Amino acid sequence: MERETDIFILIESLPEAVHLLSGLLHPDPNLRPTAQEVLHHPLFCNSDMRLSFLRDESDGIELENREEGSQPQWLL
Repeated sequence: MERETDIFILIESLPEAVHLLSGLLHPDPNLRPTAQEVLHHPLFCNSDMRLSFLRDESDGIELENREEGSQPQWLL
């Protein structure tokens, strides 16, 4: 039982692991990542690839916010 607890602590300390597991466990199978997306997930990548992933995710969030008509945080 203690070993399981250690695993959960490790997972919680890695945001990339939380992100990947959340996607893999999504209730809608159509919204789960593909095998190719999992292979390229930042959890398995070097720092340059992680930075690229974070930029892409950030750009996606900004685009969603623009489409919804919300203002960037720094304008509020």
